[in-house]
Amino acid sequence: MPLGGVTEAHRRRLCKALWSWAFCDACEQDQACIGTACPAERLRHLKTFFNHFEETIATYDAVESVSRQATLKSLDNLLGALERLKTSSHMTRQQAIPTVFQLQQKQLAQEDARKELALNMVVEIAFLVTCAGQRHSLSALERGMHSAPWKSDDTFITFIIDSFPQAEEQSERKGGNAVDFEGCLTAYHLRKEAKLRFQPTNDLRNHLKLDRKSGVLEIFHHAAFLKEQLRLSKTLPADCLLTESLARCVSLRCHGDSTDLPKEEHFRGNFDFDRDCLRFEWTAIRHNTEKDMSYNYWLERLEILRDEVENPRPQGFVELWLERRSAPRYVMLATLIGVVIAVLLGAAALGISAYQTYVAYNAWKYPVAPPTA
Repeated sequence: MPLGGVTEAHRRRLCKALWSWAFCDACEQDQACIGTACPAERLRHLKTFFNHFEETIATYDAVESVSRQATLKSLDNLLGALERLKTSSHMTRQQAIPTVFQLQQKQLAQEDARKELALNMVVEIAFLVTCAGQRHSLSALERGMHSAPWKSDDTFITFIIDSFPQAEEQSERKGGNAVDFEGCLTAYHLRKEAKLRFQPTNDLRNHLKLDRKSGVLEIFHHAAFLKEQLRLSKTLPADCLLTESLARCVSLRCHGDSTDLPKEEHFRGNFDFDRDCLRFEWTAIRHNTEKDMSYNYWLERLEILRDEVENPRPQGFVELWLERRSAPRYVMLATLIGVVIAVLLGAAALGISAYQTYVAYNAWKYPVAPPTA
């Protein structure tokens, strides 16, 4: 890797920077863990996040290299930048670059684009949210290839708030409570009834994003990452965004009675989803009073998914053909054709009845004498 190989020491430092983990002395010396309160046991649950971390830093060579005086020269530089970013959330993007990378004034004017790309990578690792500089291509944004830009004069907190707009007031909308979606929005219903396919995403902004054309539902699957964020803020006011994301990520798994076929394959499919999506320890990460919640961030996307389950998209040639001809103009045409056919059949029946009446009248008026022996 351009920044060097990832060791256990790097993983521990990453967890310290993100969640303020305090390891025991044995873990710090790469020995067997002996601390009863040491969080080292939870490292194995973060395997999916660590894999994404390694994949992200592996692509760093495509935008910078050591020979061109890269902004980040090693993993220690990267982890140090991450630690400083966590304490710079009140700064604008323009102010954060020299602070995060510890640059002098004369270094700021040199290769600004590479510094912005390095900052984007640090943000993605720390918060699993992709961002782009203000100079990012608008055509790429329109194609949905990248997230909205973090503008130079916006603080990081402002960028996050703008990236996750809340739904309208729950009093003005129906179906915002979590219980309204529990029964119908499971992996089984979405795959068997709505015919959707699941695809993991590493960007929290794309959680529950549905591509109707291809029938692909993106799911932010870093459940262990969300749990650690919630565990860190357990003593703080409820973080609705993280709680909603984790609740829906876990609730999408198949559960219920035996008719739901509660198998892991319904959720995981052919992708390597985080296995922590299949287990949920609420009491370890949040208070019991937060179980009853309303969806403020993902309500609109959940309503779209519920509509997909209740009104599945047509599948196959026959259903598609019928769907294309179910527009109001076709319904009106079919009604007119039915009326015309009914009038014709009524006229035909009237004609036949008139003829039968005529035959019966003549038989009564002019009876035929029976033949004599």
